[in-house]
Amino acid sequence: MNGKSHQLYRVPKSGNGTQVKKLTMMGSVVGLAYDKDINVIYAVGFQTTGSTLYKIDAATFQILSSRSDLGRIRSSPLIDKNGDLYVGNEQGLVYSLDSSLNVRTNYPFFAGSSITTNLSMSDDGLLFVGTGNSAAVYKTSGRPDGGKSGAGEAKRR
Repeated sequence: MNGKSHQLYRVPKSGNGTQVKKLTMMGSVVGLAYDKDINVIYAVGFQTTGSTLYKIDAATFQILSSRSDLGRIRSSPLIDKNGDLYVGNEQGLVYSLDSSLNVRTNYPFFAGSSITTNLSMSDDGLLFVGTGNSAAVYKTSGRPDGGKSGAGEAKRR
């Protein structure tokens, strides 16, 4: 990694700045997602040599875990209604991870070409992926236990 660090700030709702918290991360912060069910922020730190996906406790602003083996991610993480996390990278791979940042079975899958836009998902589990100059829609398979554990997969529609 190139060693450059950037800051992520948490500012109270009042906006007065008296309780601002700062967290230093490696790379430019290119995407954030908040999971209100477990009070966690997922952040992507982008560097020229790769990206780091961080899991951050929103209350304490401490890094809980991270992983740097998902390629160059240049978009915000997406959290589905089951709490699963999705990210796409410049190599055209889409990953689905659980809340512990473990890659789910049947992932990653190749979406075509470089993913530099944010992913989006419909209420019924359609995953929208923009790649290069095109877009694709994938159906994520449901899990019998409501998304709490187990494997899932995505199929191109």
